[in-house]
Amino acid sequence: MKYCLTLLFIFLLASACQEQKLGVVLPFEGSKFVLYSELSPNKVVDVVVERTYPPTGSFDFDSEFLDITRVDLYENNVFVDSLSRVGNTNSFKSNTGFKPSVGKGYYFVVSGEGFEDAQSETQSIPDPVRINSIVFSNENVVSPLNPSIPSRLLEIELDGNSLKEGYLIAEIRGMYKGHETSSNVIDVRDAGELTNPCMYNLASYLKFYDVKCLNKGVNKLSYIVEMNGSVQVSGFGNQNVDSFRIKLSTVSTFYYDFYKKNIQPDGIFKAFEPTQKTLTNVKNGYGAVLGKNEQVQFIRVQ
Repeated sequence: MKYCLTLLFIFLLASACQEQKLGVVLPFEGSKFVLYSELSPNKVVDVVVERTYPPTGSFDFDSEFLDITRVDLYENNVFVDSLSRVGNTNSFKSNTGFKPSVGKGYYFVVSGEGFEDAQSETQSIPDPVRINSIVFSNENVVSPLNPSIPSRLLEIELDGNSLKEGYLIAEIRGMYKGHETSSNVIDVRDAGELTNPCMYNLASYLKFYDVKCLNKGVNKLSYIVEMNGSVQVSGFGNQNVDSFRIKLSTVSTFYYDFYKKNIQPDGIFKAFEPTQKTLTNVKNGYGAVLGKNEQVQFIRVQ
């Protein structure tokens, strides 16, 4: 009897593990280019090029199509460069070391055999935010997240007249010997608040500010920064922060919408996530080409 039950269990398990055909054919519009690029005056123009695949059926992921793909860059509707593939990667980069300029409009045209020509919408490089001062206090304050961890006050004063539209990104990372740490960064105005219509925390260290909510004159951003955190490289463990890397960037509203849409819930919460519309600014394709103006400063901890 025990032997029979064992055979029955094995049979049921094998049946459950067999590949089941759903009998549903999902629509596929044909292969399209997928692009991603961040255009910035601080770096040479590059773009990642991928392709779409059928949602059902058998197919091979390949990169051979990139060998015959052409990527052209236009500035204010005038051709300026044809990008070349970087080795065997899916990245294309300017051969001439071309960097975008503030206030000018840029778009890519990508073409290849078997694909419709894809063209990104025109993106402009925003003006940089003017930084009046960055002040790091030597006096300890209490972190609302971890009261036992020594913390300091970091204040950044900005000229709001330099912010036209879109969003300001503040990325503040505690560093140890050049490596990022997990030390928390808390906006003083946001401490204890569950929601803030003018600020979005993409992560503890990464905050988006709606420019419409900032003053046209002087703006002061104040943060409680923890002085200890886990180093994001194995072998170091928790360490005291020896410097802070501060990145302040101006971006478009589309940049903010794109990144916020790509934040996915963790674990079981994915099951309750409604269908999300894919954000794209690529005609006859998918993806995002984004404009960004970034400034980086380092503060040493005394």
